[in-house]
Amino acid sequence: MSLLVIKPPTNSVVLDMTTAPADGQVLTYDSASARWVPGDAWISAVLSSNVTSTSVTAANIAGFTFTPAANKSYLFEAKILAQTVITTTGIRIGYAAMTGDITCAARLMVPSSSTGMIFANMTGKTAQLGVVGTGIVTAQFVTIEGVLVAGAAPTSAFHVTLASEVAASTVTVLAGSSFRYREA
Repeated sequence: MSLLVIKPPTNSVVLDMTTAPADGQVLTYDSASARWVPGDAWISAVLSSNVTSTSVTAANIAGFTFTPAANKSYLFEAKILAQTVITTTGIRIGYAAMTGDITCAARLMVPSSSTGMIFANMTGKTAQLGVVGTGIVTAQFVTIEGVLVAGAAPTSAFHVTLASEVAASTVTVLAGSSFRYREA
């Protein structure tokens, strides 16, 4: 067993290196042992192709999903490049309804113009479809980030969703957009 002790000005921090971390693995704090141990890193997905919708009904963005385990907490975030076909149609990003023992809260940031942003909060396990940003015919940045807490009996997955503000008007999440989550 090897230990690495870092002595900051006021306290000592003990890192348990009994199990060597893999490349890219992070350290997490284990409150039961009061030690930093190799833990779970972010689990990521990056879109390899564009995802489009012409519906005002939310649709899941393929790959932007995870299934929570019982009695676990998660952090999640999606960093999205989005655009619409015309400036009078906004894009709506949100998350799908979840069932079972789940609590969820998220913050959404969408463009209000080519230089401004709208921030909104979403809470609950019912379907949440964010505020409508201004139509964005050139790629703009949209983000959703939040916390999900699963109780003893979560029965569904978490999904990031996409919808158009106006029926039959195309909105697009561009290839290269990413989603990641990890246990908190």
